[in-house]
Amino acid sequence: MMSIFVANNKKSVPVWTLKGHSDSNVGKVRKNNEDSVFFKVIPGSCVAIVADGMGGHAGGEVASKIAVDTIVENLPGDPKRFNENVLKSALGKANKKILATANKNSSLKGMGCTATIIASWNNSIFWAHVGDSRFYLRHDSNFEQITSDHSLDNLGGTNEGQSHILIRAMGLYKDVEIDSGTIMLKDELSYRALLCSDGLYDMLNDDEIKDILKIDSPYLATNCLIAMSNLKGGHDNISVIVIDFRKNDVRNSNNITKEIKLP
Repeated sequence: MMSIFVANNKKSVPVWTLKGHSDSNVGKVRKNNEDSVFFKVIPGSCVAIVADGMGGHAGGEVASKIAVDTIVENLPGDPKRFNENVLKSALGKANKKILATANKNSSLKGMGCTATIIASWNNSIFWAHVGDSRFYLRHDSNFEQITSDHSLDNLGGTNEGQSHILIRAMGLYKDVEIDSGTIMLKDELSYRALLCSDGLYDMLNDDEIKDILKIDSPYLATNCLIAMSNLKGGHDNISVIVIDFRKNDVRNSNNITKEIKLP
């Protein structure tokens, strides 16, 4: 057997390196965790989903799991095919699956959930969203909430106790209006994405979240966000996904070699 070395094709080298961590916690008050999360990284790409169930008893837990499972099943295997329409289609199919399941089981009537997803390929982050889970993006000193809450409170003028009544959610109607967008990452910046359920931002304000996101490790930042939310009451389930996007140095990528074994 002999070895030869060949240069990697520059176009095949992912330009952005991603790393992150996800976790979900029941909190200090609820008996069940009705949140569901999904997080996966492959070279140059990631998929992250947070779904927050509603409907009482087992309904919310079932709805959020159906949402995550159905969305993942309907995403293309090749991340180069990710775009806003693909994400919206996957959420639409999840919405119909939740409704169909509820119609077959009277104990699950009225169940639903939020759904917030990001899917990336190299310098593009695509997102889609229904409900009041959130997607934030930090770059340099900027910290921005990308999604808008589909709640009465976000419309203004609600009464106390109505802040989390959703006007848009998965499983409520046959057709659901889905927000979406595309973010193009700039080469000179590094980025950190945060996906979370309302159990996080109900306990911590934006400044507190921003300060904790200064922790370099996504694993430690995720754990600290959940721990601080519980320390301040933990009134709801808490789901958090923290993802770092950093640009690779590919100036010398034509000189990168790899070993190939020949018989």
